[in-house]
Amino acid sequence: MLLSNYYHFPARELFGNAIYGTIPEEFGKLSNLVSLDLYDNNLTGQIPHTLGSYNHLRFMRLQNNTFTGIVPRSFITISTLQVLNVSGNCIDTSVPNPLEVVDFFAKFGEASFANNPKAGC
Repeated sequence: MLLSNYYHFPARELFGNAIYGTIPEEFGKLSNLVSLDLYDNNLTGQIPHTLGSYNHLRFMRLQNNTFTGIVPRSFITISTLQVLNVSGNCIDTSVPNPLEVVDFFAKFGEASFANNPKAGC
Protein backbone atom coordinates (compact mmCIF):
# COMPACT_ATOMS: atom_id res chain seq x y z
CA MET A 1 0.00 0.00 0.00
CA LEU A 2 1.21 3.52 -0.73
CA LEU A 3 2.35 5.53 2.28
CA SER A 4 0.15 8.48 1.27
CA ASN A 5 -2.88 6.30 2.01
CA TYR A 6 -1.88 6.35 5.69
CA TYR A 7 -1.79 10.15 6.01
CA HIS A 8 -5.05 10.36 7.96
CA PHE A 9 -4.23 7.56 10.40
CA PRO A 10 -3.79 8.90 13.95
CA ALA A 11 -0.79 6.63 14.66
CA ARG A 12 2.40 6.73 12.63
CA GLU A 13 3.75 3.40 13.79
CA LEU A 14 3.67 1.80 10.36
CA PHE A 15 6.74 -0.41 10.53
CA GLY A 16 7.07 -3.74 8.73
CA ASN A 17 4.02 -3.34 6.49
CA ALA A 18 5.59 -3.56 3.00
CA ILE A 19 4.53 0.06 2.43
CA TYR A 20 6.07 1.62 -0.67
CA GLY A 21 6.39 5.08 -2.17
CA THR A 22 7.84 8.27 -0.75
CA ILE A 23 7.14 10.11 2.49
CA PRO A 24 4.59 12.81 1.60
CA GLU A 25 5.67 16.39 2.43
CA GLU A 26 2.38 16.65 4.38
CA PHE A 27 3.76 14.33 7.05
CA GLY A 28 5.74 17.35 8.26
CA LYS A 29 2.47 19.09 9.15
CA LEU A 30 1.59 16.47 11.78
CA SER A 31 3.14 18.60 14.50
CA ASN A 32 1.81 16.63 17.49
CA LEU A 33 3.52 13.36 16.61
CA VAL A 34 5.71 11.85 19.32
CA SER A 35 6.92 8.84 17.34
CA LEU A 36 7.38 8.28 13.61
CA ASP A 37 8.13 4.61 12.94
CA LEU A 38 8.34 3.79 9.24
CA TYR A 39 11.15 1.24 9.41
CA ASP A 40 11.29 -2.12 7.59
CA ASN A 41 9.18 -1.06 4.62
CA ASN A 42 9.89 -0.38 0.93
CA LEU A 43 10.00 3.42 1.10
CA THR A 44 12.09 5.34 -1.43
CA GLY A 45 13.13 8.86 -2.37
CA GLN A 46 14.60 11.56 -0.19
CA ILE A 47 13.59 12.14 3.41
CA PRO A 48 11.56 15.38 3.30
CA HIS A 49 13.07 18.38 5.10
CA THR A 50 9.53 19.15 6.35
CA LEU A 51 9.94 16.34 8.89
CA GLY A 52 12.20 18.78 10.74
CA SER A 53 9.17 20.86 11.75
CA TYR A 54 7.93 18.50 14.46
CA ASN A 55 7.60 20.11 17.90
CA HIS A 56 7.04 17.02 20.06
CA LEU A 57 8.74 14.20 18.16
CA ARG A 58 10.93 11.97 20.35
CA PHE A 59 11.53 8.95 18.11
CA MET A 60 12.15 8.83 14.36
CA ARG A 61 12.92 5.36 13.05
CA LEU A 62 13.32 5.17 9.28
CA GLN A 63 15.79 2.30 8.99
CA ASN A 64 15.75 -0.51 6.44
CA ASN A 65 14.09 1.24 3.52
CA THR A 66 15.71 2.65 0.37
CA PHE A 67 15.87 6.37 1.16
CA THR A 68 18.39 8.37 -0.88
CA GLY A 69 20.02 11.77 -0.55
CA ILE A 70 21.09 13.13 2.82
CA VAL A 71 19.55 13.42 6.26
CA PRO A 72 17.92 16.87 6.29
CA ARG A 73 19.69 19.52 8.36
CA SER A 74 16.26 20.56 9.63
CA PHE A 75 16.34 17.54 11.97
CA ILE A 76 18.76 19.41 14.23
CA THR A 77 15.92 21.82 15.09
CA ILE A 78 13.72 19.09 16.60
CA SER A 79 14.61 19.86 20.21
CA THR A 80 12.66 16.89 21.60
CA LEU A 81 14.19 14.24 19.30
CA GLN A 82 15.94 11.52 21.31
CA VAL A 83 16.29 8.69 18.78
CA LEU A 84 17.09 8.96 15.08
CA ASN A 85 17.71 5.77 13.12
CA VAL A 86 18.26 5.91 9.36
CA SER A 87 20.51 2.84 9.08
CA GLY A 88 20.16 0.40 6.19
CA ASN A 89 19.19 2.92 3.51
CA CYS A 90 20.90 4.46 0.47
CA ILE A 91 21.70 7.71 2.25
CA ASP A 92 24.82 9.69 1.39
CA THR A 93 26.88 9.79 4.56
CA SER A 94 29.83 11.72 3.14
CA VAL A 95 30.78 14.50 5.48
CA PRO A 96 31.82 17.91 4.13
CA ASN A 97 32.45 19.30 7.62
CA PRO A 98 33.28 16.81 10.42
CA LEU A 99 32.49 19.38 13.14
CA GLU A 100 28.90 19.61 11.91
CA VAL A 101 28.57 15.85 12.32
CA VAL A 102 29.81 16.02 15.91
CA ASP A 103 27.22 18.71 16.67
CA PHE A 104 24.53 16.73 14.88
CA PHE A 105 25.20 13.49 16.79
CA ALA A 106 25.59 15.29 20.12
CA LYS A 107 22.01 16.46 19.73
CA PHE A 108 20.48 12.98 20.00
CA GLY A 109 20.54 10.38 22.75
CA GLU A 110 20.76 7.67 20.09
CA ALA A 111 21.53 8.07 16.40
CA SER A 112 22.38 5.40 13.85
CA PHE A 113 23.54 5.93 10.28
CA ALA A 114 25.03 2.42 9.96
CA ASN A 115 25.03 0.43 6.73
CA ASN A 116 24.63 3.41 4.40
CA PRO A 117 24.65 2.95 1.54
CA LYS A 118 23.41 -0.60 1.88
CA ALA A 119 24.18 -3.25 -0.73
CA GLY A 120 22.17 -2.79 -3.89
CA CYS A 121 22.09 1.02 -3.86
